[in-house]
Amino acid sequence: MIETIEGLAAVCDEAREAGLIGLDTEFVWERTYYPQLGVVQLSIDQEQCYLVDTLSLNAFGPLGGILADPSVVKIVHDSPQDLTILKRLTGRSPKNIFDTQIAAALLGLGDSIGYARLVESVLRTRLKQDESFTDWSQRPLTKQQVEYALDDVRHLPALHDRLSSQLEDLGRRDWLKEELTVYDDVNFYRRDPDTAYRRLRGADKLQRANLAVLQRLAKWREEEAQRRDRPRSWIMPDGPLVELARRKPKNVGDLKSMRGLHLSLIHI
Repeated sequence: MIETIEGLAAVCDEAREAGLIGLDTEFVWERTYYPQLGVVQLSIDQEQCYLVDTLSLNAFGPLGGILADPSVVKIVHDSPQDLTILKRLTGRSPKNIFDTQIAAALLGLGDSIGYARLVESVLRTRLKQDESFTDWSQRPLTKQQVEYALDDVRHLPALHDRLSSQLEDLGRRDWLKEELTVYDDVNFYRRDPDTAYRRLRGADKLQRANLAVLQRLAKWREEEAQRRDRPRSWIMPDGPLVELARRKPKNVGDLKSMRGLHLSLIHI
């Protein structure tokens, strides 16, 4: 367990010497807009695996340096959320990402294969039971939590080597390089409030005028959730949001007649 800035710097020095590092995160996300980070997992190989206790540190400069270092390969699996969290934590933009899920898809192993299944398929290793729904903000962590968290990065370097070799043999390394360019775009890690409405179920069934209303409502909810650091559904659930756009109420009386719309929202 890494609990000091000096320990974190030492691990990052190991990563620079090796030219690669496996990355993952564990967090709690039930009561906030932004995920509350519990630990960051790092690996150089199967033996050199570490948990960074983010609750013990108040600075993450060495980790940000590694994240943004184009000479060090960052190995992840299905990484947009993890990288977004790490970018917010460190203030640095990720460079030179290798996503094992994307690599696996290019090898015909499935478009969205899970990490445990990929490890078993490629490395013939079965991972232990899932601890992902436990409380990562509690201390001390249980032995089961520690083992689960370490296993999430322990096999990333080996997967990188095996998948890279197979892609090279098939002449598909350039395919992977092209697919991974999305991670170099700084806007990839930013949720644009103007496009939040596109993720709402039922948006595609609205008329153009109603869709314009939904766009403004969804933008308001996104910005309000960010400002208050609360889940979007705590500001307003998806259903009433879409229904507001469909009905376009003209007065407070119309608002009060809607189901699922808390009166407190009317006065925000």
